[in-house]
Amino acid sequence: MIIMIGLVLILIGLWKKNIISSVLSLLFMLWMITIVPHDIYSNNDYAAYLMAYQNPDSVSMEPGFILMLKILYSTGLSFDQARWTFLFVGTIIFWLMFRWISKSWSLVLIGYLFSTFFIDQVQLRNTIMWAFIFIGICILLKRGISKINVLLFLAFVFVAGSIQSSGYLYALIALFSKFFVENNTSNKNTFIEGLKSFFITLFLYYAGYYVLTPILNIVQKFLPIHFVEGYLTSGAKGGGQVGGLGLAIYPIQLAIIVSVFVLLVREYEKYNDKEPRLNITVLNGIIKFNYFLIPLIAVNFNFFRLLRNEWILLVLLLVYLNKYRKPGYLSTTTFWCSLAVVFSGLWWSSGLVYTNIVSPTITEIVSYIIQN
Repeated sequence: MIIMIGLVLILIGLWKKNIISSVLSLLFMLWMITIVPHDIYSNNDYAAYLMAYQNPDSVSMEPGFILMLKILYSTGLSFDQARWTFLFVGTIIFWLMFRWISKSWSLVLIGYLFSTFFIDQVQLRNTIMWAFIFIGICILLKRGISKINVLLFLAFVFVAGSIQSSGYLYALIALFSKFFVENNTSNKNTFIEGLKSFFITLFLYYAGYYVLTPILNIVQKFLPIHFVEGYLTSGAKGGGQVGGLGLAIYPIQLAIIVSVFVLLVREYEKYNDKEPRLNITVLNGIIKFNYFLIPLIAVNFNFFRLLRNEWILLVLLLVYLNKYRKPGYLSTTTFWCSLAVVFSGLWWSSGLVYTNIVSPTITEIVSYIIQN
């Protein structure tokens, strides 16, 4: 019921694209943060952040994040109130960027709500880190790869990296966009490009798993500390390497995500003359960055969150493609990519949304009806 009310509220933005409908949608998202159970993702993040909040000098977390914890603690906020503050800031940043980069902000909000929104409620450092990275990426996508824009992007990367160190890797997007430029990519066959990216991703994953991992095991023996200690544990989906059936399933999932991104970018290039447009060079830089991430994900599945963060960029591309398409026409590529984005997003959020929000709400309604 709660989800449906929110969905209707956000959908109003499709017909009433004004500041009132937009603010109402934002307020709904902020309210959702306060009612989502802190253990919705069934992991140890909540306990770890609670301990860090109460004893910031006794944990080994990034200095920027520890500084934020100390500032919030000094204001007298409880941990849950501080946690909500983190999530409020992240959600407001996403909302502002959605409005800036796309006139169809309502559709983007829906895509976010039904994909990574609930996972973001748990992974505080990743959420606030990605919020700052997203500002930088939006600057590049809207304004291009000029020197000042790259410096602004790197400044946001620096702030994000001080909150979660993996955020520093996003700086490579500027490098790939600036110095590894592809020409005439719009003339390439879309289907072939998608198929090629699928198999490239599989190759990079298994190369990382069977080649890079043993090399890291050897290298770390010569260092004073094990710089990848804990990263090479087998059979761990959340951290370390995946094993067993996951070794077959997760590489395919990664290949689909990367291929869908490639397909949508190639499809979007056909509308390169439309305004306002996203910078194609930056989008191609993100594609190269995704390839770079794959071997790292093979070594440690924790790096997957860096790729998962980009999910909202897929939604943005779909929104733009929907805007530019001819009435009554939807290309085959966009159709299949839309299905992949929708089903994958729901797959990430369904267990969280329906188990913790929808199901309890329905149970309470039924119980109330029976009692009355």
